[in-house]
Amino acid sequence: MSVNEYAVFAPALKKEILMRRIKLFGLTFICVILATLKWMTSLPSDMPSALKIVMVSLFFLTFGWIALFFFSSLFGFFELIRAKNVPGIVRPPLGMPLKSRTAVLMPVYNEDPESVYAGLLAMAKALEKTGQGDKFDIFVLSDSTKPDVWVKEEILWLQTKKVFPASMNLFYRHRPKNTARKSGNIEDFCVRFGAHYEYMIVLDADSLMAGETMLKMAQMMQENPTTGIIQAPPVLINRNSWFARVQQFAGHVYGPVITMGGRWR
Repeated sequence: MSVNEYAVFAPALKKEILMRRIKLFGLTFICVILATLKWMTSLPSDMPSALKIVMVSLFFLTFGWIALFFFSSLFGFFELIRAKNVPGIVRPPLGMPLKSRTAVLMPVYNEDPESVYAGLLAMAKALEKTGQGDKFDIFVLSDSTKPDVWVKEEILWLQTKKVFPASMNLFYRHRPKNTARKSGNIEDFCVRFGAHYEYMIVLDADSLMAGETMLKMAQMMQENPTTGIIQAPPVLINRNSWFARVQQFAGHVYGPVITMGGRWR
């Protein structure tokens, strides 16, 4: 939450947000202090003082992160049960038309072009089904350094455009030098093309996002003009290995709790 966003809230909302943070960080601080004191009593009495200070300091920091994560998730769990909206965030009505265009950015760096364009085509068709696909333009921002890769990117771009939804544009741009890597890639887009768009959605090369989700994000940005960033929680899908399947299951089980905890604070 930015300072400007906080400033436009009504006094009642400011107080509620302040109380939330006092509860979260207050409980975290009390828990960390008690745990650290208990840890100090467990240290050998003949341990050098310098080593004690180092160990206690490391314990304080690491346990603080665990406690903050725990209480944040706990409050998020109760918020899920209550199904209460985050204060200060306006929820757009269903079917609200977009007034401006949104750029969907796909930065790539020596990725598999076939996977990239297959994902983009699927997302474009999903956006078209929302009825507001004409409010989105999709950009492939290539920083690829391997000649065979970026040549294939250009070939597949031309081929994908032929089957792309007619209401949407698919653009491709390749940088000769990947200055500042991904952040520089996004910066280059903002400098050259950013003035044409009110909002942008930044994807990863392996991202796959539902059309309804992208539309909702653009609608929320439109209804909350003082908001800087709206982020969709990442979820693993279609994993194959045993470890990845466990991670995918865990993300679906407690991912919403963690996400709501982040929103709560």
